[in-house]
Amino acid sequence: MRKLLFIFCLTITHMTNLKGQCVWGNVTYQLPDTDCCLGPNDTLSFSLTVAPSTTCTVTYWMWDFGDYSYVITPYLTTQVQHSYNYPGGYLVSVFPLDTDYVAINAGPTNTIYTQVGIQDSLDCAHSCGIVSFKYHNSSCPLSYTIFSMYENINICDYDSVKYLWNFGDLSSGSNNTSSLREPEHIFSHDGNFYVSVTMIVYSGSESCKVESSMMVNSSSGLLAFYSKPEIIVKTSPAIGNTPVSFIYSGGIWLNNFDIDFGDGSAIENWYVVSPISHVYPVVESIAFYNVTVSTPPTIGECPISFNVTVVIYPPESPLPCKDCIGSFNPEPGKKYLLSAWVREDGAIPTRTNYTNPSVYLNFKNDVGIPTNLSNMYAKGEIIDGWQRIEEEFTVPFDAVSMSIKLVCAANDCLFDDIRVFPYDGTMKSYVYDPITLRLMAELDERNYSTLYEYDEEGKLIRVKKETERGIMTIQENRNNTSKAISK
Repeated sequence: MRKLLFIFCLTITHMTNLKGQCVWGNVTYQLPDTDCCLGPNDTLSFSLTVAPSTTCTVTYWMWDFGDYSYVITPYLTTQVQHSYNYPGGYLVSVFPLDTDYVAINAGPTNTIYTQVGIQDSLDCAHSCGIVSFKYHNSSCPLSYTIFSMYENINICDYDSVKYLWNFGDLSSGSNNTSSLREPEHIFSHDGNFYVSVTMIVYSGSESCKVESSMMVNSSSGLLAFYSKPEIIVKTSPAIGNTPVSFIYSGGIWLNNFDIDFGDGSAIENWYVVSPISHVYPVVESIAFYNVTVSTPPTIGECPISFNVTVVIYPPESPLPCKDCIGSFNPEPGKKYLLSAWVREDGAIPTRTNYTNPSVYLNFKNDVGIPTNLSNMYAKGEIIDGWQRIEEEFTVPFDAVSMSIKLVCAANDCLFDDIRVFPYDGTMKSYVYDPITLRLMAELDERNYSTLYEYDEEGKLIRVKKETERGIMTIQENRNNTSKAISK
């Protein structure tokens, strides 16, 4: 049976280092001299230390304190003060600006971070403080930090601190507990373990204690409550030579992965916050591609990899589709135009605007979280009892499904000529008589119709055009044939 060695440690840290594209440094803060517990309204002194940059020129620093408070300082001003009004955890970030106050190479790799924990005033007065821990899976060739927090003791003058560990591993016998500050433990088998540590602070004849715990998976090195990372294939199955979109989903907090598309092509350092697309070749028969996503070989991280299958169909092949319109496949992040004609049944002739009918768009991501757009209402002139809806919308980047709902707030509403097409495209549609198969109407790119009328012999006698000022006759034909009357 494989045994894994884990090293647990408690840390006191107020500093985070991050190497960026053109800045490198750290940001630290100091507690108030007269207070051991960091609570609301305490003034913190932040200090920024950076290495000289040779790849970019920094003019200003933007400080984001994580509570919707911001401040901009000149490059040489590296100390600021800030106080928080409410308890909680805050992420403080500092990133460089150029002379026009524009972020330089904006992104997580060019930002310096630190974390601040603000406690409730009552907790500051009656508790030991905050304690948490991180652990490393030493069975991995690279040390992979899963969780990192800090301890913050509220008592200014304390005599000693005691730690009591319980690894939730009864099969390990006496090794299941430890009193060391940074103990080592080898789990007896693979699985999830509930690990806890109790910190006891002694001050004179009094003492207090605080506990922290987490669920640990001994085999994967991942927190047991983190969901499995995966990627969602938005447009599979697909036809060759058309883009296939990939969206990252999962509980792992890493931002960059390498992706192998399974057809001999790959991309390194995919920033998973943004979707990515890939074009597969045209195939003669159904082809399956095994896509592999993995963490890059970066020092300090254990490798993680997972797979997904992409199905590519030959040209002219019908794509499988259930409860959907197979040919209708909007792309995430793209802008589209929705158009429709509506009317209120029984509305008075003097009505100038319809407010009861509307169109409602709903999107959902891969875990079912909806994104709802505002209802779209008719605008403009009422033409022959009908009023047009025309609105732009953008498909959310994480959308995997879309539904269009026709809403009638009151009474009866009629909907006609509903269409959705790319914003930078055009569309025409045609209406035919189901019996005679004659062309009855042609709707242009603005969803206005050209109407065709025929006589009993099927000859075109009149052409009408729908405009913003109403329906107008633009062409009319009359044929009279004289007949000889014999006596």
